[in-house]
Amino acid sequence: MITKSQYYNLLDEIAGKTIAVVYIFENEKAAGFKHYDVWKSNLISCWINAIQELRCIPYILDVRTFIFKITNNTLPHIDFVINMNAGCEDLSTLGLVPSACGFQNLECIPCNTSAIITGEHKRIANMIAQCCDFNVPKVSKTSKSIFRPLNFGSSKGVYLTKDYPDNNTNIEGIFQEFIPGYDVTTPLMYNPLTEEINPLPSIIYYPECNDINWYLSDTAKKTSSGFTREIFPNISDKLTDNFINLMQNFDIDTYCRVDSRLYSEKRLSLSEIKRLTFNKENCYFIEMNPMPTIEIGNNFYVSMMSISQDFAFYDTITYYNEKTENHSFHGFILSCAIIKKIISKHKK
Repeated sequence: MITKSQYYNLLDEIAGKTIAVVYIFENEKAAGFKHYDVWKSNLISCWINAIQELRCIPYILDVRTFIFKITNNTLPHIDFVINMNAGCEDLSTLGLVPSACGFQNLECIPCNTSAIITGEHKRIANMIAQCCDFNVPKVSKTSKSIFRPLNFGSSKGVYLTKDYPDNNTNIEGIFQEFIPGYDVTTPLMYNPLTEEINPLPSIIYYPECNDINWYLSDTAKKTSSGFTREIFPNISDKLTDNFINLMQNFDIDTYCRVDSRLYSEKRLSLSEIKRLTFNKENCYFIEMNPMPTIEIGNNFYVSMMSISQDFAFYDTITYYNEKTENHSFHGFILSCAIIKKIISKHKK
């Protein structure tokens, strides 16, 4: 645990750094660089504003230009890179930016290539989760299974067996037993004040239909309809430790999100859920999100806006807001990630 003064010194150390934002040029024609989704300018601009909020210098370029400048040794001095390359159809190209950063010895935010590949690949992620003592739905194709593409995120291509399209045979994935209950997501982030990974409040997706066979589909996620995001207040200490251990085993040291399922054989009212304790027995691992979307109104935002004095991040956010003019959600997250990278570099 560090003091308020030491925390402010770390924030001051960030000032003046050059931070690159590497985004996807939507008209990119590279044959192996197809995307099912890209982060738009509204998200990119939030990160640019966050860089300036930290009194740093933004440098914005697309993936091809970034790679070109690295290979031609024309990249200006850069301290950190924010990787905005998400939604790749080919998992190997999802690691392109952090791999290039590794070649140049640049710190990539939020994570390195190994974290992306192991986190996004469902079979590998499931094995790591099992090793971290999580319940993982069994691989099983029955009339009550659910199909998950191996390499996609954002609920893309997820179907119950009964809804599985006949023309989906070219997408590699796994069928798993469907866990009745409710979808839950838990953000985790490095906290400079505690010098540890700390959880943010878990979010439960509560369906308007209150159907234990409902899940967060691609359509529901894109339209933000048919459900509400609610705080799941009671998480056991053991499960919290498991979440943190899982993040560390994926080699993620800045921030991430873990998606899981609250097992329930019957419908529960929201008040009943909020009286429950989310624990090792009723939690089933669904997937790791090593590059979660950080957007106003989404899971990370709702979670962070719900932080009370009971959470380790309460003081950190309070101090950041006192120190930083025109403070923002993205600025705080970026400051935590950069401080972690600076500390790690000092320890090498």
